[in-house]
Amino acid sequence: MRLYFKALLALLTTSSALLAQEPAPICGLPHIARLPSDAPITLRKLAAPTNNYIFKIRDNVLSDQANFIEVEFYLKHPDPTFEIYVEAAEWDSGHVDTTAIDTLVTYFRDRTFEGSLYPDLGIKAAAEDVFGPPPDIDNNGKVYILLIDVRDDYDPDSSKTFVAGYFDPLDQEKGSTPRGNLADIIYLDTNPGRLSGANIRHQISTLAHEYQHLIHYGRDPGEDIWVNEGLSELSPTLMGLPHREFTYYLTDTNMRLDSFDGELADYARCGLFFLYTWVQLGTQFIKDLIVNTETGISGFSQTLSRYSPPSIDEFVLDWHLANFVQGEGAYGYGDRFSVPQPVMHDVITTFPQENFSGSVVRLGARWTLITGGQNLYLSASRSDDEPRLALINGNDRTLIAAPQLFTAGFQDYTFGTAYSDLVVLATSSTAIVGSVSYTLFVTAEGGSEELTLSYDGGRGPDPVIPYISIGNGEREGEAVVTFDIPGDVGELSAVQFYALTSDSVRVRVYRQELVPYSVIYSALVSAPLGDTWTTHRLPQNLKAGNQEVYVSVASVDNALAYNEKDTTSHYSYYRFPDSTSFFRLDELKVEFPDGDSKILVGNWSVRLSYMTPDTSEDAVDIPLAVGYFYPNPFIFERSARPVAKLEISPGKPVEVYLYNILGQEIWKQSRPADVISPIMWPGSMTNGRLAPSGVYLARIAVGDSVFSRKLVLIR
Repeated sequence: MRLYFKALLALLTTSSALLAQEPAPICGLPHIARLPSDAPITLRKLAAPTNNYIFKIRDNVLSDQANFIEVEFYLKHPDPTFEIYVEAAEWDSGHVDTTAIDTLVTYFRDRTFEGSLYPDLGIKAAAEDVFGPPPDIDNNGKVYILLIDVRDDYDPDSSKTFVAGYFDPLDQEKGSTPRGNLADIIYLDTNPGRLSGANIRHQISTLAHEYQHLIHYGRDPGEDIWVNEGLSELSPTLMGLPHREFTYYLTDTNMRLDSFDGELADYARCGLFFLYTWVQLGTQFIKDLIVNTETGISGFSQTLSRYSPPSIDEFVLDWHLANFVQGEGAYGYGDRFSVPQPVMHDVITTFPQENFSGSVVRLGARWTLITGGQNLYLSASRSDDEPRLALINGNDRTLIAAPQLFTAGFQDYTFGTAYSDLVVLATSSTAIVGSVSYTLFVTAEGGSEELTLSYDGGRGPDPVIPYISIGNGEREGEAVVTFDIPGDVGELSAVQFYALTSDSVRVRVYRQELVPYSVIYSALVSAPLGDTWTTHRLPQNLKAGNQEVYVSVASVDNALAYNEKDTTSHYSYYRFPDSTSFFRLDELKVEFPDGDSKILVGNWSVRLSYMTPDTSEDAVDIPLAVGYFYPNPFIFERSARPVAKLEISPGKPVEVYLYNILGQEIWKQSRPADVISPIMWPGSMTNGRLAPSGVYLARIAVGDSVFSRKLVLIR
């Protein structure tokens, strides 16, 4: 008998964050702000108005022209401090009803949602507590909320975004013939941004977002858009409302902080930065920033200087570190907020890597993971003083001091034993206009190749059944995929899964059987990436060669992608929230809300990565061929006749060439294949003169292979 269970699909799943569904809501202000403040406007008047409530609205928010039309409205809620008006056509069509108005009033005036810092205050009072009072341009003490069908060329069949709301600066323009409505106005979309069902939370979030814009304009009308949008993203976050998924940014952090092109990643980046700012510096800093008429980086830096933390460059560096470390103090977001970890740009598992190059943009972050070897040596080169590099133990997320990384380099004999993952963060400062480049030299004993097993066909969610809820909102369900690790030397290194939201999940690994006592690994992932692949790296690799393992993703609230691209016999399983038994997916039938059903013949979108020894020709031929100069730095003491030694395994002829920073060869030495004594440099040049203090680079030829080593000489 086939079991049934109901699938809660993406469109029915609620979350604390805006889901990456189409269309995604965006703000209209960045598009309006692109137009010159003195741009000429046109106004199309109503031919025969039928009531007294008429407002001017933009006929296309995304247009490069300021064209307005007159539209009739119904007043649906008068209040001493705010009024709600509905576009007549939207009310008559049923897009807005009395229930929507009552809900809007409740959350704007009386209270906010669970998780809010101000649960007993409405959006209006809460936002004013954080950001300050509205401008009150017309001196009547009222804010107008206009519910309209925002004109934005939205096409339900092709549009990926829609303008969910906006604040229009022209409404704040005074004069004998003001071009706007001369009032404190917020515009909210009613189509497709319906004010009903689950979608109303998103539109209430938009209301909090746009109210910050209104408040900010009254204090600092010239503020840079990245600051303004970042603070508007902070507003709903503090009120327990849906916000942009930080995933949009954390999948690629190598982008300028102080820029804004209207992409979803821009909202996520700026919102995350100002959430960190609020956590670290508090509400008073936000208020001080808003009233500071200096704009952008200059205004932020000037305000920051009053609070005695680091410079803005150090503050941004701490922010990037906090996104990975997620610890306490400057390297975290406190106990209230969970943030997904950034995705690595590069992964190094084979050695040596002699010229591993990267670049990072102004105030951006580039992440590199080094894993798979032992006894690590790392050095780096750069132009001048940029970029800055920071090292992090990727397993326990602690910072590693490497003060001589750009000179003598960094050597760690505990790498591969005490910990397996070294993370390199590259950042640049406000002094950089575009981007800066750097080069890593990495070598370690051994090395590995990381392979990934997947049975999802190499894709994300299936278009027919994109996601299936794992739990039931109260109890945990569990989704499982079976993997066979080939060979007898494989070590589990990472689990990848495609979750819908950033709600927490638990990753488990079972060995041989799906029973509690066979669990060999279990960890909570408090904030996975939403609507994309999350990579969860194990703190230490687990030996699992020639074994069958089961990888599970369990959750109360999240949903997991399902795919039928690959229907191999590597079965997927499911455990119901109220059960201790696991059922194969092909024993289940899913019921859709419309009454249709489907047998689940595919697999969960879960992948397993494992390490195998590096079997490349170089790794096998000279596994431990070249050591490092010792001592390094080489502090020359003439009376002790010191030398810098370089250990190289015998068996191949050796040629060592030493160069100064100008690339000039100053010394060389050869050693036959059958000699075992180390290479020794006495601190002199070929001409017999003493070499001056400085950084030297050795080119070491061992047979047909070439290596590089750095050496610092101090006299």
